[in-house]
Amino acid sequence: MASLRKRGETYHITVSLGVDGNYKQVRKFTTFTPPHGLTEKQGKKAAQEYARVFELNCKGLTAYDENMLLSELCDWYFKTVAPNRTRERTIEGNQFRLNKYVLPKLGQKKLKELKPAMLATHFTELQKSGGYGEKYRVRADYDLKAAIHATGHSYRSFMGEDNHLHSHITTMVKGSTIRRKTGERITDRLGVPFDTVFEKVQENAALAPLTVKGAQSALNTIFNAAVKAEIITSNPLANVDMPKIGDIDRPALTPDQARVFLANLSNIEHIGVRAILITELFTGARTGELRALLWNDVNLHLAEAVGEYGLVNISKSVDTKNRVTPPKTKSSNRIIKIDGVLLHFLRQYRQAQAEQIAAAGSLWTDNNLVFPSLTGGYMSGNLPTKIVKRCIKGTDIDPKLHAHSMRHSFASILIDSGANVKAVQDALGHSSSRMTLDTYTKSFAEARARATQAVSLAITGGEEILDTPPII
Repeated sequence: MASLRKRGETYHITVSLGVDGNYKQVRKFTTFTPPHGLTEKQGKKAAQEYARVFELNCKGLTAYDENMLLSELCDWYFKTVAPNRTRERTIEGNQFRLNKYVLPKLGQKKLKELKPAMLATHFTELQKSGGYGEKYRVRADYDLKAAIHATGHSYRSFMGEDNHLHSHITTMVKGSTIRRKTGERITDRLGVPFDTVFEKVQENAALAPLTVKGAQSALNTIFNAAVKAEIITSNPLANVDMPKIGDIDRPALTPDQARVFLANLSNIEHIGVRAILITELFTGARTGELRALLWNDVNLHLAEAVGEYGLVNISKSVDTKNRVTPPKTKSSNRIIKIDGVLLHFLRQYRQAQAEQIAAAGSLWTDNNLVFPSLTGGYMSGNLPTKIVKRCIKGTDIDPKLHAHSMRHSFASILIDSGANVKAVQDALGHSSSRMTLDTYTKSFAEARARATQAVSLAITGGEEILDTPPII
């Protein structure tokens, strides 16, 4: 730390930079005279600030700017750093997290104000009540349906450019809840006060630890980049604990449930969505990876001594905006071997797809996609989950099941079958075995318990053969 000595009206500042190669002490010197009109206390404080900046400059931190606002730092990162190192989808996700959970309260804070205690308090409060979960319902004494029809519009035409919200109105008049922003778009068109139509039914909810961790990780990445660029000297989040996530609920199908699901899936007319869900269930590939798959990436005509098999080359993915990107991690670039059951299915599917293309005629755009939309383009990212929900309705299958659950189902069944961590890691394309263990902790624990029981059963044959040891 720089040292100050006052002589008259001037402060003499000394900065020690350690020893050089000849073991000689290296020091830098400067002086500072406070502006006229300052009290002695104000002058000393100004000298200390000058000394601190001088020390940073001596150490080469010329870009240091702790008076920058956090919002300005985020703008700098997303404009200059993120495009060169992060996928566009990840950038959008991090911007969303920061804009929703961090910048509204901390965006106008200067970097020098962002101390670990302040950040820890913010993320703790965020986890307790930051879910922005206020929900509203149409008042019992207000006839929303009649009010909209009185305007001479249907639900769809009433919303104008927001016509996709007509489905919200349909459920609203039946008693479902909405967020305030959605309700305001309706009352603005009706020209009536919000409170005339809606009443609050739920306060701000707690935010899931995983969501808080995502926001904290996004901010941590920016602080690390700022340290590297010498904008700040240290990361104020470095000593702030991340939220404890605990076990994440990952709904998955058991083998018996998978058979029920596949039976219901066979009734779906869209052959492409049927095929993509079956392939995800039997290979563990991600939905985005399969949506990007081309027939050039698939070989259905290989054989070995034990029979025929196929190969699928996973080398790309498609995000929700139909942008082709590399897979999630480097390890996600992988070759998946498919067995005879899936091989036979995919051969039949390809033939059915050829018939579909012929029937579509000029309406079909040939992109050589394995799992396209009904016109040949990229399949909607939401469609597989919609079909999953339709197929499990009325069954005992967890209603939270979604398209990505096919991947979890594959992993769980693979673990139950006795596969080790490395085999599961390679099949899923995880970057490390630690990630596989952390993701499927419960499944591995249950598999180990069954293995222990199997040893006991093999030794005892299920009989009581162990004598109680005598008491000495």
